Amino acid sequence: MSRISGVAPMSNYSTFKEQFKKSGYSSSNFYDVTIELDSNPKLIQQLSKDPQFNLNSTKQLLKLYCDEATMPGLQISTGDYRITNTPNLKYAYGAVFSEMELSFMLDADSQIKNLFDLWTNSIYGYANQRLSLENLVGIGSPQQNFRSSYRDDYTVDIIIVKYEKSMNGTVNGREPSDKRTAYSVRDIIPDIQNDNGNNRTKFYRSIPVHATKIFKAFPSNISSVSLSREETSMSKLGVSFEYETFTTTTLNSSSAVNFRDPINGGSGLDIIDSLIGLLT
Repeated sequence: MSRISGVAPMSNYSTFKEQFKKSGYSSSNFYDVTIELDSNPKLIQQLSKDPQFNLNSTKQLLKLYCDEATMPGLQISTGDYRITNTPNLKYAYGAVFSEMELSFMLDADSQIKNLFDLWTNSIYGYANQRLSLENLVGIGSPQQNFRSSYRDDYTVDIIIVKYEKSMNGTVNGREPSDKRTAYSVRDIIPDIQNDNGNNRTKFYRSIPVHATKIFKAFPSNISSVSLSREETSMSKLGVSFEYETFTTTTLNSSSAVNFRDPINGGSGLDIIDSLIGLLT
């Protein structure tokens, strides 16, 4: 058996264990999804046709009942070229964004299902809608069947925030204990007696480590909902979203306050911000 030089020793359990203590691991169930319905007033007007629709409660319902989510994926588009007799080489010329998938537990009042029924029908009028008094007197105009609406009238922004346990990873583990937000006993046991909520525990709130903002998104595929008399299970609704583009906190100075739309925000402001940063 021949030996080769210039190779580092093979990784073993000890090195993995040491690295694992530093870097930890990412938990897939620590996340929040916020569909910013209020970012599109025209869509709100369509959704308000449902008497049960309330903006704040619906946003909260979608956030709490989203039991599965996929962070957007990216595929770099490539082409081939050759130089004389070399093998085919690849070069990048574009990007393709994957669909974003969300899954919702359906509530007993069917507010989530009603929401997506109205939303998809406002995108493409596939069903008749009840005429309102405003339509009859000529104030408004009902959407025609089998006609598409303008894209800006039905798209919204969506934010996915990834959290981690407070002690997981090198960065989170270094956070001083006095800056961590601990749960109170009442947070964990709501019905506990003789506790005013000031008794802190050693369980700390999760830390946001990454956020993605999806711009100009709309539902493109609504899954069917299976019903059966054989067994009782929770009904779920899968929704696929198409969107224009996305950005992350990594690309926005690790801040989720001022996400900038790469397409509609333009690049001119980035140059101005850079110049201001150099002068200050």
